[in-house]
Amino acid sequence: MNLHISNTTKVWFFLVATSLGILFLGYHFGGRLGLFISFLLMSFLNFIVFIYGKAQIIKKLDAKLQSGQDPWRINEKLENFSKVLAMEKPLLFIVEEPTAIAFSLATPWQNASIGLSTGLINKLTEDELNTVLAHEICHIQRHDTFAFSVSSSIANTFIGFAQFLDQFWVINLMQNRMVQRPFLTMLSPIAWLIIRLTLSEKNFIENDELAAALIQDKKKLATVLWKLDGLTHAGLINVPPCSSHLFIVNPLGVREKNWFYLTHPSIETRIQKLIGYFPI
Repeated sequence: MNLHISNTTKVWFFLVATSLGILFLGYHFGGRLGLFISFLLMSFLNFIVFIYGKAQIIKKLDAKLQSGQDPWRINEKLENFSKVLAMEKPLLFIVEEPTAIAFSLATPWQNASIGLSTGLINKLTEDELNTVLAHEICHIQRHDTFAFSVSSSIANTFIGFAQFLDQFWVINLMQNRMVQRPFLTMLSPIAWLIIRLTLSEKNFIENDELAAALIQDKKKLATVLWKLDGLTHAGLINVPPCSSHLFIVNPLGVREKNWFYLTHPSIETRIQKLIGYFPI
């Protein structure tokens, strides 16, 4: 029997297991005091995930909620897709950024969101923009975005904590003209491990298939992915650490060879899975 576990179930299991693991390690290494400290840490991590998680990337990219006039009729397109998929319409955020990027964010306790840069809106045709919206809303409908958002929030918390500790370390070493980041070096692999636990090539491949079915055109989606990959490499953008998996293509434009730090399957792999050949 093939037992299928939904992405949402996996994330809740991951959150519970992480919380219990933190409590166990705190008690094991510090007794009652360690248990108390680990409880505070667990509470802080859950606060970040439940309350502040989605806001991190919105704030970092200075994304603005689209309200009022919508000259691109994007909200109308999202409304149509939402009706077909029988889901609530995501909020739309616009990023004033020349690089073509698109991302999605979602948690069960907050409205899902889709973010688009002005660069993407201006560089794509209306049909291509429609394809991007279909792709991102399918990620939300499949609950991929929930898993991605939670893992990104927890990983970013580790990175932020490491950067905070390194501030004091650097200040102490400035007199010797030695600048190092020991805590970031130590905690970064843990942050990326969290990403790896909720990320797989299957998430992207299956979502590509669903989006292609929604717009009823595999070649159109393959062409858009190919175009966005080229546009991303033409203009790079800084995004929060451990958050590149939230985007339709890798916004860093990096062809990382180390599997541990990969977030997306290669564009060649995604296109080959869709149509079997590279679009010309």
